[in-house]
Amino acid sequence: LVDVLGSLSDNNKGTNTNNGIGATEVFYVVDQEGFARFPVVGEFFVKGFTIKELEQTLAEKYAGLFVDPFVVAKVENRRVMVFKGSVGVVVSLNEAPTNLIEVIAKAGGLEEGTKAYNIKVIRGNIKNPEVMLVDLSTIEGMRKANLIVQSNDIIYIEKKQSVAAVVLRDIAPYFAFVTSISTLIFLALRFGK
Repeated sequence: LVDVLGSLSDNNKGTNTNNGIGATEVFYVVDQEGFARFPVVGEFFVKGFTIKELEQTLAEKYAGLFVDPFVVAKVENRRVMVFKGSVGVVVSLNEAPTNLIEVIAKAGGLEEGTKAYNIKVIRGNIKNPEVMLVDLSTIEGMRKANLIVQSNDIIYIEKKQSVAAVVLRDIAPYFAFVTSISTLIFLALRFGK
């Protein structure tokens, strides 16, 4: 929505360089209850609207002030979090529906040593989330992976545990202890003569 009324403070304005004429875009923050404050209209409940529905509704609201108003709305902060083992990446979503494979590709793809057969998509309230398991290691799993991700989804890609690395990690303290004791005994016998 372009602030043609000039009624907003400079804190809400951002420069749009996409259209080449240096027009000003205005960004409106939606509070946690789902309200945004617009010029003249005031507080308006925007939660639950699709982009098209919001554009049409705001155009109707401003029709009393302007002849054939044209409203363009877009969401600036839609994002998904992708965790690969202990590393997390935040991926911004565009306005078009984005599927799981596109999000994983934007996050750097599946790396060697990740479990492509056990990808978890966590959605909803974090206290009682919906968890979907996706298998990208088979063709059938790839077909099912056409899942459209939603804003604030969490995608967890688990790293494979190498059996040798796990065994080495578990026996390393004992090996270090035995080596230390052996070294002390050897030094005591060597210099004790």
